[in-house]
Amino acid sequence: MGGSFDVRSYGHDDRSKIDSHFKGECENSRIEDGCSYPGTIAAMNGIAIWEDRKFASQHEAEEWLSNNHDKWDDATAVSFMLPVAASDRDRKRIEKANLKVAAVRQKRDELSHKIRQDFTNAKSKMVGCKGCDSRFNRARLVTKLRFGSPLQCILCNTSFVSPTLQSRLQTHQAKLDVASEALREARKPKASEKKGWVVGGWCSS
Repeated sequence: MGGSFDVRSYGHDDRSKIDSHFKGECENSRIEDGCSYPGTIAAMNGIAIWEDRKFASQHEAEEWLSNNHDKWDDATAVSFMLPVAASDRDRKRIEKANLKVAAVRQKRDELSHKIRQDFTNAKSKMVGCKGCDSRFNRARLVTKLRFGSPLQCILCNTSFVSPTLQSRLQTHQAKLDVASEALREARKPKASEKKGWVVGGWCSS
């Protein structure tokens, strides 16, 4: 017999209202899903445990609940701090980070496209692999190397791209990784001093 993870979230800290609302949702779920191991909160009767963990986000609260709840138990409620609404400053920071990611990605993609284009349009009809000494007809090889796939030998995977160009690509990718991480940080919601709760857990199915 398996289990499914089912939760409800509440954006306030009134335990009596949360308990009442959750019991009502359990009853509604029993009407809609049945109560013979439906894999939903229909299998629960209410909240058995309140874990006032004050996690920084709802995602963290749900992750903790997923790792600490048994499918045969009634619901557990786990607290988290509600996010602060984004300010104009926050939105500008996110927009700036988005533009940075787009600009760095464009430079990487332009270089990658030029490398492939130069390889495809080279005058020599044959391509030699420095890894296994194989030789390929360039036109046929290009058809086998799908767009976006690495320019490498189809037999030994040795790259046809020079070490210098590989280094340039790696530099662009490293800059993109840094810009992407900055965007993730900019998008990360800031926690307020107000609590919310996620309620539920694993349900038998």
